[in-house]
Amino acid sequence: MLKSFKHKVHKIEEIHEHIMEAFEIICQARSNSKFNTNKFSSELRYLMELEKQNDTDLLMTPLKTIYDYVKSDKAVKQILKEGIINNNKIEQLCNDSSVDPVLYKELPEPLAKVLKSFFNNLYENFLNRAHVKEKYLGLKNHYDSLIINSDLQVCPFCGINDLQSQYDDGRDAYDHYLPKGTFPFSSINFNNLFPMCYECNSKHKLEKSMIYDDLRGSDKTKRRKAFYPFTNSTAYVDIKFETNRAESFPADLKKMVPKNLTITLSGADNEKVESWDRTFRISKRYKAKSCQFLKVWLETLLEEYRRSAQMLKGKYGIEINWDDFLDTQLSISQNELFKDKNLIRVALFKMLRDECDLKNHLQTWSNTHYS
Repeated sequence: MLKSFKHKVHKIEEIHEHIMEAFEIICQARSNSKFNTNKFSSELRYLMELEKQNDTDLLMTPLKTIYDYVKSDKAVKQILKEGIINNNKIEQLCNDSSVDPVLYKELPEPLAKVLKSFFNNLYENFLNRAHVKEKYLGLKNHYDSLIINSDLQVCPFCGINDLQSQYDDGRDAYDHYLPKGTFPFSSINFNNLFPMCYECNSKHKLEKSMIYDDLRGSDKTKRRKAFYPFTNSTAYVDIKFETNRAESFPADLKKMVPKNLTITLSGADNEKVESWDRTFRISKRYKAKSCQFLKVWLETLLEEYRRSAQMLKGKYGIEINWDDFLDTQLSISQNELFKDKNLIRVALFKMLRDECDLKNHLQTWSNTHYS
């Protein structure tokens, strides 16, 4: 990814802690014991009492069902203990393969069904309860504080699309980095939840697993590293376009199509770059956006050249130097990479300058349009 989130402690994170404490108690249950809410924290008991006022009880009823199922099964309790710990080590899961998360498919089917429903409801319904919003401030408040603290205007996963801001009524969707449909125990872990633009979330990431070769996480034998979105340093990815030698490059740059381009993405950890690329289809999207906006970018550049040439000629009697002009424009865009798709535009224009004689094309168009 291209930018990182900066974590800020938020009240809503406490809910996940209460739920995990409940599961730790469940895993210690004796086979002859009965479900008793007094074993849980006072905060969770308070939430349970409020929850009982709803038509559907999303806390006590499913927790009791899970308790009764696992209390007599030592093997199941052991795998649940591993899941509680491992599935919440999000950063470690991204950075190395020494820890394996637990998958729903590794659990007995009846238990997996109850657990999946429970954790899905926690995220999709419970967090939106009025009493939960009132006490824990709600998802919109968390979203706004995260966006402000991270100073984000564009999606850090693609760098292309704008994110909704704190001034908008709504918010962009959160992505479960470890998909909630595959991995239990982390559906409301806010170290696993990150705002993402609609295109990244709903068209590309979907239920893909970031940490396995198998995109659905069904094969645990082939792990891969992935960017962890909370980090102290911004991930640096170098974007390099080249002309595709296997295709005939158009004489008119404005007729360029994606097959005319190749793209190389590289960084300090290329395995993480590869995981990011394949999950969000970055290479294909960047080539498509390059061709979509090239005509506008070239016309904008040409108009800026025309204005600069007129100003220098009229004010100082100086003829503009194409090479200096292009270098200046690239430098300006380089300093504002997350504005107006500049991270793609800069890489593309460097390729056009070095491989396609961009200067000559611009001079020709300038003479055609402004002579």
